[in-house]
Amino acid sequence: VYTGILTFAADCLLTMFLQKRDVKTSLKKQEITAAENYANQFVLSGNASANTFWNKAISQEHPTTKKTYYFTFNKDSKKVAVYSNYSLEKLKPSDVLEIYNKLKKENVDKIIICTNEIEPQAKTFVAHLPCKIVLLDKYEAYEKLMKKYNSFPQIETKINLNETSKWKTFLAYSLNRQRAKGYVLSSIVLVISS
Repeated sequence: VYTGILTFAADCLLTMFLQKRDVKTSLKKQEITAAENYANQFVLSGNASANTFWNKAISQEHPTTKKTYYFTFNKDSKKVAVYSNYSLEKLKPSDVLEIYNKLKKENVDKIIICTNEIEPQAKTFVAHLPCKIVLLDKYEAYEKLMKKYNSFPQIETKINLNETSKWKTFLAYSLNRQRAKGYVLSSIVLVISS
């Protein structure tokens, strides 16, 4: 009994220390669904519509200057640009470079790019650009902008994606490579303690 409790405690501690805390994991299931629905609405309605929504949300606290696909505002004496880039494809480094080149003429100190999904290469590429660029996927945009400004878009068209069965989800979760380390360590502790 004690070895089981010890193994469980060790597994929980290792999981907490080794696993990065992701915004998606901090959201509730209803919030994840809402964030996905809002992003799908932006994909269907177009980037100009998404830009209008973000402009209305942020203009509640900061005066904004609106353009077609982006807008600017001043925060703490720094000029910030928010660019909407919602599509079915993930945001690539080439997209980030294109957005940076468009906004370079505005002399902004910070660029916030709201998008559906982000490729990992785009996140590393951002560090090499001279301007500070913040990439927000659908979950981060929900957490950091929608909830902060308490503004949520109206969903006109809802997309129902086929969800996998609970059994397949359970198998995928339990056989995940990241969890394999915990399983191996737990088995070693059990072998040593017995």
